[in-house]
Amino acid sequence: MIKNILILLTLLYLMLLLSMYLLQRQMMYFPREAPQHTQYEVLDIASGGLVIKVVTQGSQLEPAVVYFGGNGEDVYAGAERMQAAFMDRAAYYVNYPGYGGSTGSPSETTITQSAQDVYKYVSARHPAVAVVGRSLGTGVAVKLASDYGVSHLVLISPYDSIANVASKYYPFFPRCLIKDKFDSVSVASKINAKTLIIMAQDDDIIPIRHSQYLLEVLKHTQPISKVYDQADHNNVHLKVGFMPMIKAFLAQ
Repeated sequence: MIKNILILLTLLYLMLLLSMYLLQRQMMYFPREAPQHTQYEVLDIASGGLVIKVVTQGSQLEPAVVYFGGNGEDVYAGAERMQAAFMDRAAYYVNYPGYGGSTGSPSETTITQSAQDVYKYVSARHPAVAVVGRSLGTGVAVKLASDYGVSHLVLISPYDSIANVASKYYPFFPRCLIKDKFDSVSVASKINAKTLIIMAQDDDIIPIRHSQYLLEVLKHTQPISKVYDQADHNNVHLKVGFMPMIKAFLAQ
């Protein structure tokens, strides 16, 4: 009887693992559709057979910033929200594959490739390019800054790796089965950009310890860091001084 129960539990566990393995990207990425109308210019940038939709403002300005958002972020709304921090520079807001009208499907491979191709497009037109990432986008930004000479790196609610964060939610799921790890700590030593890290004390999506571990690994960049008290993952950008702090940092 006990043996049969153990066999049944083992089978149920294996079925759960298989389901999660097959559906993990649906559990990780939450693409937003493009609005029917937008006030912004939207570029089509080719990337490995895909077309990446990039929302842009002030493209005629010399210094530039490329923004990578969260896993469920509406980049069109993000452009309106973040523009106070990006005044006086060309701003490019990237829709990941499958997001906001971009073709393809999101994965670490397609997102990383599209980030590189957008950066190449922007850096060919602007003398200095800063990179800003929020949540999921911090892993994209860190990888990009480790491969290219970005001028400034801003990380909002960053993580050490997606695999580490996932262990909080699914401790029973083997890390080796995680497809998209976005392992920021493994590439952080290659970064030379001026770095600003913004954290929320009460972040329940990416617990602050994951941000602090990445901050420790980035010490060689002499990063500026800010922790907002009584702030969480979704409202830290509303805190007094958030936008002026980013604007002032990018102007350095």
